[in-house]
Amino acid sequence: MDEALIAVRAVQLASTAITAGVLIFPVVVAGPVFRAAAEPGIADVFTTWNGRMAWTGLALIALSGIAWLLLQTSAMSGRPLGEALADGLLWVVLSQTQFGAVSIVRGVILILLVVSLILKWTRSRWFGAPMVSAILVAAIAWTGHAAGTVGPIGPLHLAADALHLLAASAWIGGLLPLLLLLGEAGRRNEIDGPSIAFHASQRFSALGIVSVSVLLATGLINSWILIGSLRGLVATDYGQLVLLKVLLFAAMLCVAAVNRMLLTPRLGDPRGGQPEVKTLRQLKRNITIEIVIGFGVFAIVGILGTLHPAVHLVPA
Repeated sequence: MDEALIAVRAVQLASTAITAGVLIFPVVVAGPVFRAAAEPGIADVFTTWNGRMAWTGLALIALSGIAWLLLQTSAMSGRPLGEALADGLLWVVLSQTQFGAVSIVRGVILILLVVSLILKWTRSRWFGAPMVSAILVAAIAWTGHAAGTVGPIGPLHLAADALHLLAASAWIGGLLPLLLLLGEAGRRNEIDGPSIAFHASQRFSALGIVSVSVLLATGLINSWILIGSLRGLVATDYGQLVLLKVLLFAAMLCVAAVNRMLLTPRLGDPRGGQPEVKTLRQLKRNITIEIVIGFGVFAIVGILGTLHPAVHLVPA
């Protein structure tokens, strides 16, 4: 049951974050780049495939959300799932627990997100798909340790956790549409594909810098609250997993730095030609590596949500 709950939590987090990133990316990165481009073909193909990724993400959010609710009901009752459902404990969880209340709220937000996509509210409107997806991501904070932090520090912890999730979504979730865009741009070298690839990489790098800054600040706040001491960081399973998460984060930063400082400037080389094609191939390879590492981070977060924070186990 623990393994299944961890897996479902990880899928729910990853699918929600990636869907938000997929929907935010066109507003922040792709849209401005396409408006300055001479060829509309890339924009049409990108929009079609990006929409398919968003719908796939929504399906995964719904399925993993239902599975999470069922597994959590079994875990809370301490009984097999079939018995818990037969005794009506699912309704008890939904109506009498914070997890149930948050699940209902997130379900309503998910329905609103589906409606916004059907009506093609994908631009930067207040209640368009990008904004609704960001709210859906932030609401995950109320299902984790931050929701259990009491006292004056509680709102700070919730805010930090929500911002942490949003920043991770914008960065890690945006990598998939960036990879898609670069791939399509690489197939249109004869027109302005290279220019689109260069400017998209530049804009995403700027988004990445903001995201990383927020991740660092909120990560420090979360660690201070949930770990509390150096001993808690090294002497507990929770702290050791946080260390592993930090190492993966550092690896992503190194790859991102190579992309920003070495590969992206080469895409803007006015000479173009074969070196540019090779650079684009290297950039896509590095982005794929970032995506794989990002999935590892989501898996660790799925485990951390099931463990007692280090601060509860080791005195400060």
